[in-house]
Amino acid sequence: MADAFDELDFEYATGVAEKAMLAIAEQRVPPTPNNFHVWFKYALGAPPELKRTINILIAGKRKFDAATNRDLFKNYVGSKATDDAVAHHVSQQLHGVMESARNFLSTAISDNRSQMESLDEVQSECQVAADPRPIIEKLLKELSQATSRPTSCARRRTSAWWPPTSRRC
Repeated sequence: MADAFDELDFEYATGVAEKAMLAIAEQRVPPTPNNFHVWFKYALGAPPELKRTINILIAGKRKFDAATNRDLFKNYVGSKATDDAVAHHVSQQLHGVMESARNFLSTAISDNRSQMESLDEVQSECQVAADPRPIIEKLLKELSQATSRPTSCARRRTSAWWPPTSRRC
């Protein structure tokens, strides 16, 4: 979130800071860096859970004592909030990896079915054909296709494995 704060223009950031300081003064919250960070985010309105929580505390006329301020920082700004954001990001990445793996396996299964159908055709021809040359040519063609599929698919997967993509082989 620090990067997002850096992108705020001067006038807007100054206005938000003034709203934060006004709210801090109205609620008699000590203007420490951690408290200011909480109230700056409150003035921004993000995250919505922080704004909702503080509004509930204000509506209930609850005093913002040291423990309350510490909990607000820990839950909405500090390491717990960062840990939750990282966990969510990692979860999204894992979903992407799983989707890529699912697509890869789907393609491999489909290719395998095609190979089996081709081999079944060759087997049928073996039973009726007298000349083995066309059969051997079909087998070599299928073998060539079978060996090139995983190679090209694997090449694409290893070069673009991370970050996960939805590309199919």
